[in-house]
Amino acid sequence: MRYSNILETIRKNPSKHNFEGLSEAGLKREIVEGIPEDYIDFLKEVGYGTVNDTYFSFYGGLVEVEKTMAISMKRIHILN
Repeated sequence: MRYSNILETIRKNPSKHNFEGLSEAGLKREIVEGIPEDYIDFLKEVGYGTVNDTYFSFYGGLVEVEKTMAISMKRIHILN
């Protein structure tokens, strides 16, 4: 497995790293021209979720920049 070290980190401390697998249908939606194979491999092996109590987020698909910025701004507002 390409991402075995990441999977091991998630398994050792699942309360800090919340990941879910992506369905085959979800994976098929993400395989479009120009998408790096590394991205698809990561979704297949690791899935999507949050790292270090939501400090970093890996999305289960491509999202528009505006959506990720809106989510980030909400988190910042909540924390402050």
